[in-house]
Amino acid sequence: MKSLFILAVSLYSLVAFSHRGGTASDGCHKCKSNCESYGYTTGARHSHKGKVCDPAKGTVDNKKVVKRKAKRVKISKKGSYNLYKYSTNKVTSVLMPVYKNRRMKTFYCSCDFKVDKSVSHASCGFKYHKKIDRSYRIEWEHIVPQSYLKRLKMSPLGDLHNLVPAVGTLNMKRSNKAYGFIKNEPREYGSCDFEDNSKTIEAMPSVRGNIARSYLYMEKRYSLPISKSEKKLFLLWDKKDPPTKFECYRNNEIGKIQGNLNPFVTKYCIKIN
Repeated sequence: MKSLFILAVSLYSLVAFSHRGGTASDGCHKCKSNCESYGYTTGARHSHKGKVCDPAKGTVDNKKVVKRKAKRVKISKKGSYNLYKYSTNKVTSVLMPVYKNRRMKTFYCSCDFKVDKSVSHASCGFKYHKKIDRSYRIEWEHIVPQSYLKRLKMSPLGDLHNLVPAVGTLNMKRSNKAYGFIKNEPREYGSCDFEDNSKTIEAMPSVRGNIARSYLYMEKRYSLPISKSEKKLFLLWDKKDPPTKFECYRNNEIGKIQGNLNPFVTKYCIKIN
């Protein structure tokens, strides 16, 4: 009996103090050390048994929540943030301040933009042969397209790690095409290094790492299917184009908003900081 008691106490200690967070009555605990390596923010409450942690007791971050019914995630005094519901106004309200504080540049072409979403073509040499309203405003581009996300069980359309500001025309042209390379690189958009054909988008080299880390994150967190050839390409881009200080800052700010980090960004940022 004594040996069984000691074994039970040992097992409890192992669960209760994994990455130094004591388990509460709801089966959840806070991450207090080495959190980034697990994809959590420091202090994030989560469970290793598939439980959805009570947001009232702390920041929610549960990797297994994607297999369960979607829950609204309370993240601050301002309100709540739901990764599984997408609206332009909601994303603008939480992501625009992140860019306003550091870098008001579009993802493709690095065009200047303002809080009202207007885009300066002169700042990046962007041109388009048709005059359409979408050329003069930013839109929130899903790096992993919405059509791909809708195939997943939870459809995480509002995950901020996968959303970037883009000139509306380029968001339209990208649609749900795959990223890759286009021979001869025909230029349709002035000085903007963005090429497209019926199946492929070629983005400028300075954002290919960002693209790769978004896909790798979505694969890990939501089991997004990625082909072997795509995975090989993304791992190469990740290595060749590591995160900038802004990408690290953006990752941390999004972590504060929705309660989790992109570990494929974080692994570099620990070294940068």
